[in-house]
Amino acid sequence: MKLKGTELVNYLLACGWDSEPVCDEDLFSCHVFYLRDERNSTVQLFLIPMSEFREFNSHDELTMRMIKSALLKLIGSVERIQCISGDIAFKKVICGIVKSSTCYEAWIASHTENEQLHGVINIDAKNQIRFSIFKGEASVQTPDSVVAHCLMNQHLF
Repeated sequence: MKLKGTELVNYLLACGWDSEPVCDEDLFSCHVFYLRDERNSTVQLFLIPMSEFREFNSHDELTMRMIKSALLKLIGSVERIQCISGDIAFKKVICGIVKSSTCYEAWIASHTENEQLHGVINIDAKNQIRFSIFKGEASVQTPDSVVAHCLMNQHLF
């Protein structure tokens, strides 16, 4: 089964997401990321094709502090993540955050090839950025389930 284009948009709408992803790939050939921003009470979804995700190094020349600062600057200037989710700089920043996390290292050790990653990036009121992995059966989580995940795991943040 492939979900892309209009079918993907309709599927995301049915799951509670109100915007279309900036990605021409099939949903199942992408990693799914959720950005929860506690500062403005938003939850947004974006996709990064697995092939592109594999190409990006974690943070060869950048420190984690620089990567997190870059993310805050990138998202601070736009209302919807979809406006920048296709941007190469945005994808590199996300990959840097994800690939430098201990939960990603654990996921890498146990995942199968082409397994879809569901990652949650949580930005709290103090601009602290944390990454966690959402383990669920659905191909896309609902906004409410992402918020619940963050609330249940806030001791990890």
